[in-house]
Amino acid sequence: MSHGYSSTIYVIQAWAALSGRVALARIIEGLADAEFPLECPHCERTLYVWPRPNGFTSHAEDPVHAPHETAWRITPRKLGEPAVAEADAARSDLAWLASQLGAAHRERIRGELEYLNGDCQCPHCARSFHFYEQLVQEVDV
Repeated sequence: MSHGYSSTIYVIQAWAALSGRVALARIIEGLADAEFPLECPHCERTLYVWPRPNGFTSHAEDPVHAPHETAWRITPRKLGEPAVAEADAARSDLAWLASQLGAAHRERIRGELEYLNGDCQCPHCARSFHFYEQLVQEVDV
């Protein structure tokens, strides 16, 4: 991940926090860290979501320690498109963020927002859930 991209994410993160969107600010740090560890809302097991150049993938084990494990692709959804679960907070936060983007890294970040708004399939139980909504549930604000 480029230094310029990470810096852009940190600026966006600060802007989100200053705008009162604290959960969003904490969640988008995962774009700079290139990892989103979270718990499946169905089986309650930990999974790891990694932003990759060709899309986000979920893994049963941390890919750092299990690099050859099967990756499950997250299904992206355009902002405003309904998801598997109720996603009002996601539509509000992610649509707000998309409206704030300037020219720097706009297309890349907009694409990543569609993955955050997407459906994640758990590699443990194979059930789907709305990725951003689950991240919001886990953020301590």
